Amino acid sequence: MMNKGGFCFLVCMLMISSVFMPVSATALSEKTSHLLTKGNTLYVGGSGPNNYTKIQDAIDNANEGDTIFVYHRTYYEHTITISKKLNLIGEDRNTTIIDGQGLFSAGIHIEDGATIHGFTIQRFTIYDVTTGPGTGIFIDGNNITISDNIITMCNQGIFFKENCYQIEICNNVFFQNTYYSIYLQSRACSIHDNYFVSNQNFAIDVMMGTRLVSIDQNQFEDNDVGIWARSTRATISRNNFINNAKHIDLRWDVRFLTLPFVFFRTPSFSENYWDDWNGARPQIIHGYFVYWIILPPWDPSVEILVFSSPIVQFDWHPAQEPYDISLEM
Repeated sequence: MMNKGGFCFLVCMLMISSVFMPVSATALSEKTSHLLTKGNTLYVGGSGPNNYTKIQDAIDNANEGDTIFVYHRTYYEHTITISKKLNLIGEDRNTTIIDGQGLFSAGIHIEDGATIHGFTIQRFTIYDVTTGPGTGIFIDGNNITISDNIITMCNQGIFFKENCYQIEICNNVFFQNTYYSIYLQSRACSIHDNYFVSNQNFAIDVMMGTRLVSIDQNQFEDNDVGIWARSTRATISRNNFINNAKHIDLRWDVRFLTLPFVFFRTPSFSENYWDDWNGARPQIIHGYFVYWIILPPWDPSVEILVFSSPIVQFDWHPAQEPYDISLEM
């Protein structure tokens, strides 16, 4: 039978071990623990078994359904390729950093079924013939979730390859990106609860017939343009538009033989907060109808502008007050 002194010693040792026990995949915060799967967990930047120095090495040695947990520090890696269904989770998005140093064209290249959570991805600025301007995350697949990241100082924050679908972009901060924070030409995508602040050119470029796309409950603040909506059927609702040089750049692009379908490729606006709304009538959104022909017909890279004309759309029920979108930098 344990005496009183031995019992007290055991309790003290248990308390000390709980304080100094290293972070593991079973001791994550509620914010990240729900992302874990039933697969194995591999670690990057720590010590002990299943630990790697480079993120790509851990990915290469993982199996479908595994989780890669990355300890906080700065990783100078580029073109990290995820070609299998994995969870890539950073310990803390403010201090788990993938840094392109202004020397590389792409940070993370994702194919089907991946989750990216908890990173700062920054300084990818070099042009590449495949990915275009320097890109933080290049999406080349379906069923992908990108959440709780900071994407900053890239030429493009996130680029969607054409015709990807089932993509969720949520709870991210996009800050000081140069061309686009998100370049979207896909379908069945949800962009919600993000914070777009101080981005040059366009915070979001959503274009060319994208269907079943919702842009909902985001904050657009101090950007050159909040959303460039080009021939898209996206639903844009319950967002805050505050102090942007231009909230919406609206354009209906029509090419030869597509004229009957122009009204099926227009966005809808609903219940957004506009800091320049006068409160007396629906918010007017100005744009242009632009008609092109392709010459010669077999070469879509050669286009001639025939004419353009002003157009307007409306947010019929603007929000009276800004929404509480409480993401922190």
